[in-house]
Amino acid sequence: MDALKHTLAKAKNDLLEGVNPVEWAKEHPWITIGATATVGIVAAAVLIPSKESRALKRLEKIEAALNAGRHHHNGNGNGDGSAHSAAGHGILGTVLKEGFKLLQPVLAAAISSGVATAAARKDEDQPDDTSYQDGNG
Repeated sequence: MDALKHTLAKAKNDLLEGVNPVEWAKEHPWITIGATATVGIVAAAVLIPSKESRALKRLEKIEAALNAGRHHHNGNGNGDGSAHSAAGHGILGTVLKEGFKLLQPVLAAAISSGVATAAARKDEDQPDDTSYQDGNG
Protein backbone atom coordinates (compact mmCIF):
# COMPACT_ATOMS: atom_id res chain seq x y z
CA MET A 1 0.00 0.00 0.00
CA ASP A 2 2.89 2.34 0.73
CA ALA A 3 4.31 1.64 -2.72
CA LEU A 4 1.03 2.68 -4.35
CA LYS A 5 0.86 5.88 -2.31
CA HIS A 6 4.50 6.62 -3.19
CA THR A 7 3.88 5.99 -6.92
CA LEU A 8 0.78 8.18 -6.96
CA ALA A 9 2.56 10.97 -5.09
CA LYS A 10 5.51 10.81 -7.49
CA ALA A 11 3.17 10.79 -10.49
CA LYS A 12 1.40 13.85 -9.11
CA ASN A 13 4.71 15.67 -8.65
CA ASP A 14 5.83 14.72 -12.15
CA LEU A 15 2.59 16.02 -13.64
CA LEU A 16 2.92 19.30 -11.78
CA GLU A 17 6.50 19.68 -13.05
CA GLY A 18 5.43 19.02 -16.66
CA VAL A 19 7.41 15.94 -17.58
CA ASN A 20 7.87 14.36 -20.96
CA PRO A 21 4.88 12.01 -21.51
CA VAL A 22 7.06 9.34 -23.10
CA GLU A 23 9.39 9.27 -20.11
CA TRP A 24 6.45 9.34 -17.74
CA ALA A 25 4.85 6.38 -19.57
CA LYS A 26 8.10 4.42 -19.22
CA GLU A 27 8.30 5.17 -15.54
CA HIS A 28 4.55 4.74 -14.72
CA PRO A 29 3.02 2.50 -17.40
CA TRP A 30 -0.13 1.45 -15.52
CA ILE A 31 -1.07 4.96 -14.54
CA THR A 32 -0.52 6.08 -18.14
CA ILE A 33 -2.74 3.29 -19.47
CA GLY A 34 -5.45 4.09 -16.91
CA ALA A 35 -5.33 7.81 -17.63
CA THR A 36 -5.38 7.24 -21.38
CA ALA A 37 -8.34 4.86 -21.10
CA THR A 38 -10.19 7.34 -18.89
CA VAL A 39 -9.58 10.21 -21.31
CA GLY A 40 -10.70 8.02 -24.23
CA ILE A 41 -13.92 6.98 -22.50
CA VAL A 42 -14.75 10.55 -21.50
CA ALA A 43 -14.02 11.82 -25.02
CA ALA A 44 -16.18 9.11 -26.56
CA ALA A 45 -19.03 9.87 -24.17
CA VAL A 46 -18.87 13.56 -25.02
CA LEU A 47 -18.27 13.36 -28.77
CA ILE A 48 -20.24 10.28 -29.87
CA PRO A 49 -24.03 10.53 -29.49
CA SER A 50 -25.82 7.64 -27.84
CA LYS A 51 -28.14 5.29 -29.75
CA GLU A 52 -31.10 6.96 -28.09
CA SER A 53 -30.10 10.46 -29.18
CA ARG A 54 -29.39 9.25 -32.74
CA ALA A 55 -32.80 7.57 -32.83
CA LEU A 56 -34.46 10.74 -31.57
CA LYS A 57 -32.74 12.79 -34.25
CA ARG A 58 -33.88 10.33 -36.93
CA LEU A 59 -37.45 10.49 -35.61
CA GLU A 60 -37.33 14.28 -35.66
CA LYS A 61 -36.19 14.21 -39.29
CA ILE A 62 -38.96 11.77 -40.22
CA GLU A 63 -41.54 13.85 -38.38
CA ALA A 64 -40.33 17.01 -40.09
CA ALA A 65 -40.53 15.31 -43.49
CA LEU A 66 -44.06 14.07 -42.79
CA ASN A 67 -45.17 17.47 -41.56
CA ALA A 68 -43.58 19.16 -44.58
CA GLY A 69 -45.49 16.81 -46.88
CA ARG A 70 -48.71 17.47 -45.00
CA HIS A 71 -48.26 21.25 -45.27
CA HIS A 72 -47.50 20.84 -48.97
CA HIS A 73 -50.74 18.91 -49.55
CA ASN A 74 -52.80 21.35 -47.50
CA GLY A 75 -51.80 24.18 -49.76
CA ASN A 76 -52.59 22.44 -53.04
CA GLY A 77 -55.64 24.60 -53.63
CA ASN A 78 -57.87 21.97 -55.21
CA GLY A 79 -60.67 22.77 -52.80
CA ASP A 80 -61.91 19.21 -52.35
CA GLY A 81 -60.72 18.90 -48.76
CA SER A 82 -58.81 15.71 -49.54
CA ALA A 83 -55.67 16.91 -47.81
CA HIS A 84 -57.55 17.60 -44.60
CA SER A 85 -59.22 14.19 -44.54
CA ALA A 86 -55.95 12.38 -45.22
CA ALA A 87 -54.22 14.34 -42.49
CA GLY A 88 -56.95 13.48 -40.03
CA HIS A 89 -56.74 9.72 -40.55
CA GLY A 90 -53.02 9.21 -40.26
CA ILE A 91 -50.77 7.03 -42.33
CA LEU A 92 -53.19 4.11 -42.71
CA GLY A 93 -55.96 6.39 -43.96
CA THR A 94 -53.61 7.97 -46.45
CA VAL A 95 -52.40 4.59 -47.71
CA LEU A 96 -55.96 3.31 -48.13
CA LYS A 97 -57.05 6.48 -49.89
CA GLU A 98 -54.13 6.38 -52.31
CA GLY A 99 -54.69 2.66 -52.90
CA PHE A 100 -58.32 3.34 -53.80
CA LYS A 101 -57.21 6.09 -56.18
CA LEU A 102 -54.93 3.56 -57.88
CA LEU A 103 -57.74 0.99 -58.15
CA GLN A 104 -60.36 3.38 -59.57
CA PRO A 105 -59.27 2.97 -63.23
CA VAL A 106 -59.12 -0.81 -62.83
CA LEU A 107 -62.59 -0.91 -61.30
CA ALA A 108 -63.98 1.38 -64.00
CA ALA A 109 -62.50 -0.83 -66.73
CA ALA A 110 -63.89 -3.99 -65.11
CA ILE A 111 -67.37 -2.49 -64.82
CA SER A 112 -67.38 -1.17 -68.37
CA SER A 113 -66.15 -4.49 -69.79
CA GLY A 114 -68.81 -6.33 -67.78
CA VAL A 115 -71.54 -4.05 -69.14
CA ALA A 116 -70.21 -4.42 -72.68
CA THR A 117 -70.09 -8.22 -72.35
CA ALA A 118 -73.64 -8.34 -71.00
CA ALA A 119 -74.87 -6.16 -73.86
CA ALA A 120 -73.12 -8.37 -76.41
CA ARG A 121 -74.68 -11.50 -74.93
CA LYS A 122 -78.10 -9.90 -74.98
CA ASP A 123 -77.69 -9.09 -78.67
CA GLU A 124 -76.60 -12.69 -79.40
CA ASP A 125 -79.57 -14.21 -77.53
CA GLN A 126 -82.20 -12.25 -79.46
CA PRO A 127 -83.12 -13.80 -82.84
CA ASP A 128 -83.17 -11.79 -86.00
CA ASP A 129 -86.62 -10.21 -86.21
CA THR A 130 -86.65 -9.76 -89.99
CA SER A 131 -89.85 -11.81 -90.33
CA TYR A 132 -91.72 -9.28 -88.24
CA GLN A 133 -90.62 -6.41 -90.41
CA ASP A 134 -92.40 -7.54 -93.61
CA GLY A 135 -95.77 -7.72 -91.89
CA ASN A 136 -96.30 -11.48 -92.28
CA GLY A 137 -96.16 -12.28 -88.69
